[in-house]
Amino acid sequence: MSLRSSVVQSHLHSSNDRDRPWEAQRLEREKRRLLQQNHNPKAQERQKSEGKLLARERVYQLVDSKSFAEFGTLVRPNNLVAGIGRIGGETVVVAADDFTSRGSHADGGPWAKQVYAEELALSLRVPMLRLLDGASGGGSVKLVLDAGFTYVPPLVGFATMGRMLGEVPVVALLLGPVVGLGAAKSQLAHYTVMSRAVAQLFTAGPPVVKDVLKQTLTKEELGGAAIVAESGSVDEVVDTEADCYESARRFLSFLPQNVWTLSSNIDSYYDCIDPSTRREEELNRIIPKDPRVAYDIRRVITLIVDVGSFFEIGQCWGKETVCGFARLTGYSVGILSQDCVSHGGSLTALASQTMRRFVDLCSTFHVPTVSLVDQPGFAIGSEAERVATIRHGTSAIVSLYQSRVPWFTVILRRCYGVGGAALVDHSMPHMRVAWPSGDWGSLPVGAGVDAAFRSQDRAVVEERIRELTSPLLTAEKFSIEEIIEPWDTRPLLCRWVQNAYTKLRHGDSLGPQKYTYRP
Repeated sequence: MSLRSSVVQSHLHSSNDRDRPWEAQRLEREKRRLLQQNHNPKAQERQKSEGKLLARERVYQLVDSKSFAEFGTLVRPNNLVAGIGRIGGETVVVAADDFTSRGSHADGGPWAKQVYAEELALSLRVPMLRLLDGASGGGSVKLVLDAGFTYVPPLVGFATMGRMLGEVPVVALLLGPVVGLGAAKSQLAHYTVMSRAVAQLFTAGPPVVKDVLKQTLTKEELGGAAIVAESGSVDEVVDTEADCYESARRFLSFLPQNVWTLSSNIDSYYDCIDPSTRREEELNRIIPKDPRVAYDIRRVITLIVDVGSFFEIGQCWGKETVCGFARLTGYSVGILSQDCVSHGGSLTALASQTMRRFVDLCSTFHVPTVSLVDQPGFAIGSEAERVATIRHGTSAIVSLYQSRVPWFTVILRRCYGVGGAALVDHSMPHMRVAWPSGDWGSLPVGAGVDAAFRSQDRAVVEERIRELTSPLLTAEKFSIEEIIEPWDTRPLLCRWVQNAYTKLRHGDSLGPQKYTYRP
């Protein structure tokens, strides 16, 4: 009989009630002894010397104090620390790679434990957090010598991970060199955050790359923060492990526990004392009169939403699109806009991917969305064609039309072409207003004149068309529902968001969506 079996059997067959406290103590001592056997002091020392916390230290920093209940403590090799805890008082499941135990290779017992953790989160309908550090799938080639054969590689648990994306929030924290299976798991998440100080991300590490491609690269050169942030493989890069835990907690604060519930209008990060009637005069002059002059869209957002509530996602890649979560009188909302500072805010290939993923996220978890539109249309030129901008842009547009959450559109300035049309036309009827600075059409006036009136006096034609571009003329024909003063935006949105949540709460739209999050 194994040690584990003997301990359990002794505990179960103790018939004397007076012996039970002693048996419980003995079981605890055995568990501690087994845990100590799994410890590798040299590996732990190396982990610390690299500025990284140990697996359990990480979990304790992430979850609420004294809330973590670990399971699978007797598994050997114990390459994964997993259990149930709480974040902000809400139940979560956490699985943390233990790099000090065989580099956290996910073979043997850890396979079953990881799959169990994922299935448990799905069963309990609670968020799943993966703390990734190593986590290659097959383990060392030494295992081939021990086993005497090689196996066809499986992807155990991936069907569950894919299903989770449509039912419960999933967060991946990169806290070391994440490779192979771990890299794939990091992408099967709604939010991926990386510590610049200690983490890298790659499909295969430097030794494999050197052997196969004859390229000699360091871990940072291959998959450091500067590389993967701009590629879109991670949503956010922060300085330290502690920053990763804070970002993960903040992200979860905007989402419900699962798709069968709604996000709470209570945020433990701040008390909502920001009045819904607040009007910022700065908004009335923030859009430059010259349409070629840029402005700070993040400043616009912060002036409209609850003070201190904007949480941006994906700011390192697809920079033409700005998206994130915020609160309006305490209610969670998605924020989608364009940054005219970066390529004029045009819809590039990466910006399209950023938008698609964020629209999918809000739709999956029933988060009402505010769209602040200043969209000049698809990016153009040879580079845009080489990276298939139209394909990625069309994919983003499809996600807009598949979304079923309440949507409020505010046209700040430009709204041109197919890209602009999709942002304002995809879910009619919905709430839609424009600022007096609104400017729309199939093409900007200058480009349209060049295309249609090449042989005529450009100045005369352009002046005549500009007389017809007043947003007030559009409103007279009810092609835009209302023109508002910019400083009235917040009060209007605050009234809307309460109605939006009432509709969601009493409607039949909760539960898994037909079209859910696509990584």
